[in-house]
Amino acid sequence: MARERYLLGDQEETINKLGAEITADTKKSKWENFWFYHKWHIVIIATACLLVGWFVHDMVAKVNPDYQIGLITEASYPNDVIEGMQTEIAKYGKDLNGDGKVVVQINSYIFSKENTSSTATATSSKENASSTTVPTSAVTMDPQVNEANVVRFMADISNTSSAIFLTDDASFKSQQKVNSLFAYLDGTKPKAGATDFEKMRVSWNQCKLLSQFKISTNQLSQSNVQKLLGNLNISMRVSTSESTSQKNYYTQSKALLNKLVYDK
Repeated sequence: MARERYLLGDQEETINKLGAEITADTKKSKWENFWFYHKWHIVIIATACLLVGWFVHDMVAKVNPDYQIGLITEASYPNDVIEGMQTEIAKYGKDLNGDGKVVVQINSYIFSKENTSSTATATSSKENASSTTVPTSAVTMDPQVNEANVVRFMADISNTSSAIFLTDDASFKSQQKVNSLFAYLDGTKPKAGATDFEKMRVSWNQCKLLSQFKISTNQLSQSNVQKLLGNLNISMRVSTSESTSQKNYYTQSKALLNKLVYDK
């Protein structure tokens, strides 16, 4: 009653407001009071910080290759062999993007033996991780996966992502027939229907540096890896881009091919 006597002239709202003003007098109660009113602000800020951190980490950790090389074959190659090729080829390239290191990325595309059209099946080197031997038969893939990989291959051709290609004999002839993909080794474009393939490619075993690569795996000895790679040829694709950056990339890729083939 004493409290009401002193507040006799005040409105009910004032009385209720004063009753609500209970101050936290301990650290625990202060934290509980703060968390009650601000927990969602903290959650939103923490989530935003995590997203920003993830984005920054992704940008910093992302590796942009200096060179991309297409690998077109009828059968898949073991992932560790592909990784070995990437490492060895990078020794002879240049840091084109200025990030302080030379990175080569091999894009593996597998063409079915039964496929004589422009359709191809493609897999990245990561997708070959479980492979330990090279199959002798065609690769069968889910139609939807196959379609997605074909799109990736056609994007490679359209964007000149891979200027250098490694191919087996059947894949080389198929791509040259269907897409007129390959140039002469000096970079000039062959006439339509040209069949002087020896001027468009060099076999792996005839390349001064490629034939000397020291690559071995847990499943394959160095000699067996070289025997496996001996089925490949190296070629330059026809240059179709008019942009300065793409022309420079093509020139640098051609210089890398000359180094790998002729050691010059």
